[in-house]
Amino acid sequence: MPEDELKQAITQVAELLEYFKRQTEKASETNSAASYQLQQAAATAPAVLQEAASSALMQVSKDLAGVMQNNLQIPVDDFARRLKDVDQRIDKTTKSFAQRLIMFEKRILLSVGLMAVAATLLIVGAIGGMWYFQMEIQRNRIEADLLRAYNQADVTICDNQLCAKIDKTGKRYGNYVLVAPR
Repeated sequence: MPEDELKQAITQVAELLEYFKRQTEKASETNSAASYQLQQAAATAPAVLQEAASSALMQVSKDLAGVMQNNLQIPVDDFARRLKDVDQRIDKTTKSFAQRLIMFEKRILLSVGLMAVAATLLIVGAIGGMWYFQMEIQRNRIEADLLRAYNQADVTICDNQLCAKIDKTGKRYGNYVLVAPR
């Protein structure tokens, strides 16, 4: 493109931008009420924010299109298309993020559940082990008491049987008598 044509195109774009600026300021005054309502809706109901924003943007687009229809129709249409594309990308990203957040939450809940089951099994196993060892200790106490009594008694093995020296003066317990101490 020749330099003169480029300068002329730049000048036209600058004039067009200046005209757009003036028209935007005029449109801004007429849209301040719509902007206030949009801010109120965004502050009170995040779920309604997208619908209100779309409505306000459509109103802004209609007002701007009416004001600048002769000279700015193409730039306004391009701006609206880009704005719509950005809105769709934001929607898509928000939905994707929400889905990932839900999946993360499910994984956290599953992990917590599995940890609770594992902890319960560990506690039950520990209680079972403690009960078993308590019973073993009780059994070993009885055996230890019996071994102490054998060690204090005067006993020996006679023909593969236990023989004891009886305390004839000792107290009797039914058919049993005390074994003499060593």
